[in-house]
Amino acid sequence: MNLIVAVVSVLLGATIPITGTDLPATGNATYYNPGIFERVIPNRPIEITDCPECVGWAAMLYETDLGRNVYIQCSGCTGEFKDEIVGPIRIIDCDNPRNIPNKLSRDWVIDIDTWLAKRWGLWQWGPREVTVYSEKEGLALMTEQERALSRMENDNEGHGRYREFIRSL
Repeated sequence: MNLIVAVVSVLLGATIPITGTDLPATGNATYYNPGIFERVIPNRPIEITDCPECVGWAAMLYETDLGRNVYIQCSGCTGEFKDEIVGPIRIIDCDNPRNIPNKLSRDWVIDIDTWLAKRWGLWQWGPREVTVYSEKEGLALMTEQERALSRMENDNEGHGRYREFIRSL
């Protein structure tokens, strides 16, 4: 499957990193509408395991990104968490290879879930500039206050249903 995706992407002008998107990556973030991630998970080619510490879900370009945990900092946001590093966020979706060149041309790096989009002021306002960090980089950069905030938000609305949904698969 990965070989087919790689060949098609290369034919369409994109390259697929073997280990996923090179991080850190800075570019535009958009969001999925409510309920989309729940519909996507059963169709993923890998098992998406429960992540009790995760504060949300996201989509990146490549199939090789699936299952990764990332941290995101939104410098272009206006809402809660502005300029703060938030995570971990589990990558549970990837793009269709034919869309990759278009997204790269628009400086797109990630789609986030509705919960985070609302808190960052993206909800119904469109793309904002973010930096996506690997799990190791994100943890190293987070302050104690940001870690506490992520733990608190993880226990609040929305993410309990994510964990329940994963367990129901």
